[in-house]
Amino acid sequence: MAKRKKLTSKTTELPELFKERLKLMLQPTDLIMTLSSFSKERNTTLRVNTLKTDAATVQKWLQQNGIPFVRHNLLEFAFVLPKTTSREATEWDIYKEGKIYLQNLSSMIPPLILNPQPGESILDLTAAPGSKTTQMAAMMQAKGKLTANDKNYPRYKRLEANVAMQVGGDFVEIHNLPGEVFGKQYAEQFDRVLIDAPCSSEGQFSLLQPKTLHYWTRHKIKEMVFKQNKLLYSAIHACKPGGLIVYSTCTFAPEENEMVVSKMLKKFEGQIKLEPIELKLPNVRPGITKWNDKELDPTVKMALRVIPTQEFEGFFVAKIRKLG
Repeated sequence: MAKRKKLTSKTTELPELFKERLKLMLQPTDLIMTLSSFSKERNTTLRVNTLKTDAATVQKWLQQNGIPFVRHNLLEFAFVLPKTTSREATEWDIYKEGKIYLQNLSSMIPPLILNPQPGESILDLTAAPGSKTTQMAAMMQAKGKLTANDKNYPRYKRLEANVAMQVGGDFVEIHNLPGEVFGKQYAEQFDRVLIDAPCSSEGQFSLLQPKTLHYWTRHKIKEMVFKQNKLLYSAIHACKPGGLIVYSTCTFAPEENEMVVSKMLKKFEGQIKLEPIELKLPNVRPGITKWNDKELDPTVKMALRVIPTQEFEGFFVAKIRKLG
């Protein structure tokens, strides 16, 4: 097996404004960990597709092929591959057969919190490229109804391809619609709704991949907030009374995270509430309740922030219950 290539950074630097904002939202030790993560290559991680195989079979395959791995102690279906690049893994038979999916560990968290059950009606509102859709299909044992949507046509086609490889059949109903329409056309139709919202992607920044930084600006954050508010509003309306909505992003910006959730708590006062998230990971922190001298709804501390490491991207997740 080829050795993992060592990537080298050019003179790329993090935007000064971004660093200043991080200092205001993170504790000193978390700030050091976060800044350090941007200059390191993240390990390849995979999720076992339990619709087609199981973790023991994947582990045996890795051992037989001499591929170093680490089983994650909390995510039982996840493997860390410290010596394998993503490109190398896509050449494996078990990848081409849809038995594994290359997915960052942070990306696996929102479906775990949503916890879709076999027989339920589930909506993945902004689903492409399909990592969480296919994870939820496996959690549901392909029983019930899973609807996946993405308004961007090229991403929608990629979603289609990944669902075909990982799930097959017609269990997943795929749409190419603006996410905002679901709250109107499919009001109160879904037991649980996942909205992994489009965002400024700060949690994916890498000094080893300069293109991840190129389009970040304060304006980009404002642009994303406008979209996120509309999408979460739609998700809440699409969810049945008593149902669950999980809102997530791969960014640090409070404007896109706690402030979006806080705004919806005010708009839907008495109709939704946040619930605590039980996730015992050492790099998880509570949501922040104050930003730029603005006091937010105090319950947003029940949300969680994932501090980036070599296996985890920066992430935000909130668990919202729609009251019956």
